[in-house]
Amino acid sequence: GNMAVPGSLEVRGAHLSVGTATGTSYLVKGKFEGSDTLVFTDRSALEGHVVWSGGPHSASNIQGVVGRATVGTGYSASGTEIIGVRGLSIAGPSFSQVGRSVGLKGQVVLTQPGAIVDGMVLYGGVAGSAGTISNLYGLYIEDITLGSASNYAVHTGLGKCHFGDDVHIAGDAAIAGALSTPAVVTFAANDTTPSVAGANLFRVPETWTAGNDVTDLDDGTTGQLVIVLGGNADCVFADSGNLVLAGPWTAHPGSTLVLVHVDGVWHELSRSGN
Repeated sequence: GNMAVPGSLEVRGAHLSVGTATGTSYLVKGKFEGSDTLVFTDRSALEGHVVWSGGPHSASNIQGVVGRATVGTGYSASGTEIIGVRGLSIAGPSFSQVGRSVGLKGQVVLTQPGAIVDGMVLYGGVAGSAGTISNLYGLYIEDITLGSASNYAVHTGLGKCHFGDDVHIAGDAAIAGALSTPAVVTFAANDTTPSVAGANLFRVPETWTAGNDVTDLDDGTTGQLVIVLGGNADCVFADSGNLVLAGPWTAHPGSTLVLVHVDGVWHELSRSGN
């Protein structure tokens, strides 16, 4: 039934469980109601807080709140969501304005001295390989279209979006900033088919020797733009095979060559002789 706790309630033990659930069921449900005015006040229906001190930890998990949904043997439910942790922000039947409506919020708070190796506001991963998943998403944003001022599926505010692998864009792409990699990769000297994987800025080294003309660029992807910065006049890009150029390009220091990769072929977009 209902229980009113005017102070605090502490539950100790290894397990807190109930029997078979029917209908809409909750193992733990936290709810608070009130009508007082809130000014710079935190109110939490359910909060998990771990305070641990006195010793180092190795290969241990210390968790404030864990949501876990385990499917039992023989279970089958088509079109059913199995949710470990779910965050909802639902406005009431009549409201004037909500400053910020947040379904799930994660923060790394740096108010004390010390060093954090990896600070992750939101972390998700998949463990194990026994089962199969039809569609696997690291982050899935279902529908972001109702904003009257702006709609962003991912918005950093401050900072950069860093992708550790190839980026594939499906559909129309409207890019309002620089789409590039920050690194300038130096080709290996005298490599006649250097790799351009994972970057778009490349430099010809000063140590290039004559007679090693570049005949192709390996590991290109369709739509990839490559800018080659000259560094030695002994390096020549041949106008043949998979390099479709306006003519041979000599990598003089200060010169540039811009290429785009389409269907296995590199096409010249421009060159300069600065």
